[in-house]
Amino acid sequence: MGVLVLIVLSVIACALPGAVKGDLAEISYTITADNKVYATTNPVLAKENGITTFVENSTGFILGDVFFVSRYEPYPMEDYVLGMHEGEEKSIQVVPTVLPATKRVEREKWVGRLLSSPLHTTMAREEFDSLFGKTIVNNEVQNLNFRPWVFSVVSMNNTAVKLTAKVKANEEYDFPDTPWKFKVTDTVGGAITLKQEPALGQKFQTYLGLTEILAVNDDQFLVRRTPLAGMFVDGPDGKYVVTEVTPKDIGIRSARTYLEETPHTLTVKLLKLTSSVRSQDK
Repeated sequence: MGVLVLIVLSVIACALPGAVKGDLAEISYTITADNKVYATTNPVLAKENGITTFVENSTGFILGDVFFVSRYEPYPMEDYVLGMHEGEEKSIQVVPTVLPATKRVEREKWVGRLLSSPLHTTMAREEFDSLFGKTIVNNEVQNLNFRPWVFSVVSMNNTAVKLTAKVKANEEYDFPDTPWKFKVTDTVGGAITLKQEPALGQKFQTYLGLTEILAVNDDQFLVRRTPLAGMFVDGPDGKYVVTEVTPKDIGIRSARTYLEETPHTLTVKLLKLTSSVRSQDK
């Protein structure tokens, strides 16, 4: 994340070079915004501010390695600690400069009715035994890879187990979290071809809110999503929050934390420095 860094407190001048890449730095830190503590290594401050997930007293890392200060965002901690001396403390004002990603998602979408699943599968004997035990009734197993049909054990040795799905054309199956049935159309080419059987007007919940089937033809069906403004959804590259719902599309923006959008203060203290723990060429 790009940040504008302003050193608020002056630091004690010292003739020695201070912390360099390859040194092991042991630090404590506190992150505050609007007079509230959001992250800290101080157990007293953590208790006073209701912070239950924290590293007590100190955190150590080697300068030159990636270091994440907290669950809120990755700080370029190395940039702040380089040159510091034991006992030195800095307070840095961090002003976020990267705008949150925004996207538009069409409310209506055509979905293909045909899906495919492997007819045969092979798994390690150790994994198979841990799932089903070593005694298989009628040489059959169920609940494999979240598939609703029965698998038959074709062959087994000390290292691997080969299985085949026992399905026939026109059989129908229910899949978890899907409100319609799936019909087997064929089992050629080592694959099970399934056809989804949704009903016109059917409504169900998805990650984009209440969804309704508007049309069904032989190859596809049309769905329309109606999320609520403010709800969180899974976007193409992470969590998003719905900002707007129009008759045509849905506006979403990346669901960033409070600190990713708010100026805040990072106070760092270098408690202990061990030189040359790792050689750094970069």
